Amino acid sequence: MKTYLLNKIPALCLFAFLVVLLSCNKSNSGSSPLDEDSIASYTTFRGGASNVVPVSFCATDTVALFFKASNQVVSNMYLKRGSDGSLHVTFKAPSNFYFKQINLYCGAPEGIPLLLANFPYKIIYSQPFPSNEHTFIINGLPESFTVVAYTNVVKKAANGNVTADVKAGWAHLGNEHPSLCSLIKTLGLGMVCGDLTEGSYFNYTSNTSCFSLDRLVLEEPDICSRPVDHFFGISATCNCKSPWSEAAVTVGGSTYTESEARAIAETTDADGTAPDSKYAFMRVATLKLSYTDYMASPTLGPAVTTVENWLATKSKLSPAYLPDATQEVRDASAVIDRFIEAHPCPDRR
Repeated sequence: MKTYLLNKIPALCLFAFLVVLLSCNKSNSGSSPLDEDSIASYTTFRGGASNVVPVSFCATDTVALFFKASNQVVSNMYLKRGSDGSLHVTFKAPSNFYFKQINLYCGAPEGIPLLLANFPYKIIYSQPFPSNEHTFIINGLPESFTVVAYTNVVKKAANGNVTADVKAGWAHLGNEHPSLCSLIKTLGLGMVCGDLTEGSYFNYTSNTSCFSLDRLVLEEPDICSRPVDHFFGISATCNCKSPWSEAAVTVGGSTYTESEARAIAETTDADGTAPDSKYAFMRVATLKLSYTDYMASPTLGPAVTTVENWLATKSKLSPAYLPDATQEVRDASAVIDRFIEAHPCPDRR
């Protein structure tokens, strides 16, 4: 029985302002029953029109997620490493199936969470289960790491109604089903595996055959930001609460007056750690109130977009409503915070 599904898809790497085409080597190690849906490698561009920076992908690896009881393929995942170091992981369901739940962990085996609910990358859909494809973009991973991936899919009839055909699958390579629970116990992470009991995992090395991960240094525009405290605390400029020059700020589709935004900022943080939504909101608001041209930055623009897209799925924030975010949003917030710290505007601005 063939259960090792890994394809290397050739691609072309495009470099900014140079007409140079690099051909990537092709390597095949089996085929996937969903190969017609395989994602070809490509080049995307980040930044404003005056600051185009290419992110290239030279190959895609396809890995199947199996329903353990029958070894039926529940879905496929496609992994590709970008020249900016990011890992793009796309999940696709087979025809007439739609995602109910996706959970993903990529990193050191010692960091594997003990519950699916605690996986850093996850999404849960409600009826009518609209999506049969979803992509996570992960930054900061080494070249090699451990992957744990779980999906739950539902089948829809021709009229769009959900049928009783619901299947859960775990990703693994080869003809074996390496036990995630055994790995957890061996590493001393825990003795009870809970909803990971039937799980599997695989160790993955990124394909970087047509670029070096440190090849591309992203060019940043000459932009700056006021510090967060200038708008949400005691401004160092006047040692006072500095009034905003704007009556309100719009973040994630919701508009906040200065008093509403400051009320969020002044909520008490449990254990000294700000809630994810509060932390992210204050930093995006700071950029906007500083008139920072963040979309001109190839790193800052995508980070702000990630935060605002997530906030747009939530109700308007308030001191009583400060929800936790996904790991992707926390990572994006950290990128924004580092930028604000490293690029202060001069006092005269």
